[in-house]
Amino acid sequence: MSENHSRTFIAKSRLLGLFTGILAGVSRGRLPPIPGVAAIVVQDDKLLLVERSDGMGFALPGGVMRWNESIEESVRREAREETGYNVEVLGPFKNYSGPERDGRFSSLCLAYKARVIDGRLTTSGEGIPHWIPLSDVLDLELAFDVRELVTDYLSQR
Repeated sequence: MSENHSRTFIAKSRLLGLFTGILAGVSRGRLPPIPGVAAIVVQDDKLLLVERSDGMGFALPGGVMRWNESIEESVRREAREETGYNVEVLGPFKNYSGPERDGRFSSLCLAYKARVIDGRLTTSGEGIPHWIPLSDVLDLELAFDVRELVTDYLSQR
């Protein structure tokens, strides 16, 4: 990952937080949550995680949905952008919401199970993707509410 891509990602992340904070203030707290997605991709008892370039820790491939995307399209796009893999979306796992999920803004996360269909592991400006053994994931520094999501996933396996 180039240093320039990493700086661009960090700047965009901070601007998104600032922008939504301003909107929340102007709307007197009536700003709806921002919808996002997360891909739960497990292969050979390893979970695909992205070590974020902003230093927040490890996260599932995912991000904010675009205006013209379905949930499934967003999951596929985010997985491809952040990891280099094309994924098949297998179905919904669980939804997560609340202002405490992401310190930048109130969000709704639609977590979906997915599997790799092709591609190769590729670093992006958002971070470095890794396959982490499921038994080691909870020992990592995890961003946002990834710990809760992974704990839920492991309890339902």
